[in-house]
Amino acid sequence: MKKIVSLIVALMMVMSVAAFAETEVPPTFYDNYPIVEPGSLTLEFTSMITPVQKDYNDNIWIWNTLEEKTGIHINWTNIPSADLSQQISLLLGAYDLPDVFFKCGISITDQAKYGADGTFVDLVAYKDVMPNLWYWYDEFPTAKNAMTQETGAMYATPYLLTGYAIRMGSRIWFSSKVMEGIGWDHVPTTTDELYDFLLAAKDFDYNENGQADEIPLVLSGNTNGGDNLDGVLFGSFGLRNHGSSFSYVDEDYVNGGLRFIRTCDDYKDYLAYTAKLYQADLIDHDLFTTGQAEEIAKCATGQALTYIFVNNSPAAGSPYEQYTVPMTQPFEGTYNLWTAYSMPASTGGQFVITEINEHPEESAKWVDYLYSEDGIKGYFLGVQGENADDPNGTWYYDEETGLYDYTNWILHDPNNISFEELLNPYVVWQGGSNPSVATNSLFKGGETWPLAVVSATGLKEYIPEEVWAPVTFSADIAKELSAMQADFQTYYREFRAQVWQGTKSLDADWDAYVEGFNAFGVEQYMKYYTDACIAAGYLEG
Repeated sequence: MKKIVSLIVALMMVMSVAAFAETEVPPTFYDNYPIVEPGSLTLEFTSMITPVQKDYNDNIWIWNTLEEKTGIHINWTNIPSADLSQQISLLLGAYDLPDVFFKCGISITDQAKYGADGTFVDLVAYKDVMPNLWYWYDEFPTAKNAMTQETGAMYATPYLLTGYAIRMGSRIWFSSKVMEGIGWDHVPTTTDELYDFLLAAKDFDYNENGQADEIPLVLSGNTNGGDNLDGVLFGSFGLRNHGSSFSYVDEDYVNGGLRFIRTCDDYKDYLAYTAKLYQADLIDHDLFTTGQAEEIAKCATGQALTYIFVNNSPAAGSPYEQYTVPMTQPFEGTYNLWTAYSMPASTGGQFVITEINEHPEESAKWVDYLYSEDGIKGYFLGVQGENADDPNGTWYYDEETGLYDYTNWILHDPNNISFEELLNPYVVWQGGSNPSVATNSLFKGGETWPLAVVSATGLKEYIPEEVWAPVTFSADIAKELSAMQADFQTYYREFRAQVWQGTKSLDADWDAYVEGFNAFGVEQYMKYYTDACIAAGYLEG
């Protein structure tokens, strides 16, 4: 076990430097601030907010700084992340609009739908006042393509992920103490080994309380009824075989063309495997009834023997953090791929100007600052300090290593308060969906923690040779696809839960399940995506 830990430490040193070396930061292209006379303009923003964040109307450093710099005051309406999709749909349906939707992840289909009818403003008209964003588009053209409609319009700005470590999805985190306790000398590398490991660990008293309260695998991210297990294991079954930009279709290697993921034979095999885990009590059965905070708490108290998250922060600050061991390769099953890997930008719209906004140009200038060097540093890091021990700064630049990092009081709170919570009075990037640029060097969230970089560097060797960027559709088709996908999601989650819990059988109920999808228009859905993938050059016509 000591050899495993020593190897991880060595890898951390090498891989962290390699990951950070990939990043490029642009200049700030203009500095004609303030944008308006200070105090002369107030805008109404609606934003997603996570349960651990402060109200955005409170005294938050980044908003105070932007108001001082731009002259624009923002009134914030906060929408809890758990209610985001429903609330956004209600606001759009009722035409109850803010000036800007911020961090709301407006889907590409909704961008097309509400852009075409004039509800959302086309940002291409303001390209000249957004030079920082367009700099990144020139550097990462697939990100620009992902945000561009069939018509050439662009109704939102993206969350740009330029570092490979940040594009990785959630993964499973292991414990060296558990491994030693059950006699395992390596992280499982196959799906069979994963099952055997979890079964062997099931009765290990990790928290040493004498009670059988340990859970072999806790889905501590946004579980959505088990969706984050999809990300970890889909590649083992050859699913989403061109990356995570496509939710419901991937390439059919056997028959050619596209296939619908949730009804293909590989997905049936995946369901059989995950049902086996669930029915052996190896997956936390609370995942259907508890939220993210409750699941994370199980990691910090030693109930979780392994857990799924994008990094090891669920155990950070607890006595169990020291035992963290990352996975660095997929669990080989019928395939050996890691497919939870995204393009540099998702299609979610993180800054959307609506038609009621009487100051779209000023709003475009405002957000463009967040894509500049100074804006990225302020948005993700907060207040610059002189060195690691500066009590008045949240971050510093290390001249010797050439790396940026948080100051010690942020990273090492004596009361074990997480760094995300300590940053709440300063920045708002927590929870993702940020209209800015996350680089390996400047984004200091958990995806770029040393162990997360070790994991990502290993998994990077198993991503598909071709990672497909998203495709776009006309407004009418996008509207139709959006409705279909809402039905798809409800339906597959319900069936998956029933299979796991044993109320439906893959042998007896699979054909009826597939037929049920047909009623939602899968055939037409596949035609739309096939035509789009041919147009994008992903498939031959």
